[in-house]
Amino acid sequence: MVMCFVPNCRHYSERDSCKFFHFPKTRHEFDKWKKLISRADREPSQHSMVCSCHFPDGKREHGPAVILRSPNTRLLPASDRRLIRGIDPNDPNVKKFRGKPQLARYLGTGADISSFDYRTGKLIPGKLQKNKIRLRNDQIGQGKGKPDLNTSLPIRQTASIFKQPVTKVVNHSSSKVKADPHRAIDQPKQMLSSLWQLFWEKRLQGWSASDITEEILKSMDLPKGIQGVGPGWSAETLLSSLASALHTSSSSITGQMSAGVEKNPAIWLNTSQPLCKAFTVTDDDIRKQEERVQSIRKKLEQVLMADILASAEDIVDDESPLPEKMEED
Repeated sequence: MVMCFVPNCRHYSERDSCKFFHFPKTRHEFDKWKKLISRADREPSQHSMVCSCHFPDGKREHGPAVILRSPNTRLLPASDRRLIRGIDPNDPNVKKFRGKPQLARYLGTGADISSFDYRTGKLIPGKLQKNKIRLRNDQIGQGKGKPDLNTSLPIRQTASIFKQPVTKVVNHSSSKVKADPHRAIDQPKQMLSSLWQLFWEKRLQGWSASDITEEILKSMDLPKGIQGVGPGWSAETLLSSLASALHTSSSSITGQMSAGVEKNPAIWLNTSQPLCKAFTVTDDDIRKQEERVQSIRKKLEQVLMADILASAEDIVDDESPLPEKMEED
């Protein structure tokens, strides 16, 4: 770390932001500097340095003649360098900024000081060129804009407070525009079906319904045309599979249509259909089922009528008068 050779100057090369200049190497120029910078304590050498605060504008192009001298034939000290640059800090019109952020707040958004070096007080050309290129690219990008994928009809912008429709004129009357959702937010949400384990109906084996007296109810008998499929199937498994398919599926029940189910049911099994072979319902089956329903309804009607008549007889018996002998007693 080198200190400035000028008397009363306490600037150091590694601490302060000002530049430092060596004494000239030629004897003639060296004597000129030595005459201007005179110290009683020591003599200068070619390794001695002078900070840029004692030069006009901090430059040294014109040699030692640019070094200013005070009235007492000495160099101006570093504390008076404001007089070299012609700035009086006591002037009320002078603005003082203690950092680059404070300067940016004062200038506002109208000035670009990103390429300004506060320590040296200069603009960095390379950084300024990068900022210009970036600003040009931003302007080009804003000019292009984004493609409008909306195919809906525009609304007429008039002074009326009511929106008026606009007629869309096309070259081909039969042309159709298909909605193509390009973005994720435009795509409809798809309801994913829940996962089912193969042959999960076999878990219901051994379970049966019972009445209030804990007596097991007799299960219904399936038609002979419905036959089970899969490993170790039983009538209970087949009935549970059909019941679950009727309650959970909205599609028609046709059974396993693939012929490969018999060979390898774990691969060719259709999980949306019950564990039974493919079957068809004929008109004869529908007619037999209707007749069975009609007969059961007639039996139910007879039972209900008998119950109503029995209840009416009980009411009549309760409202009939008592015999005369029982009244005298």
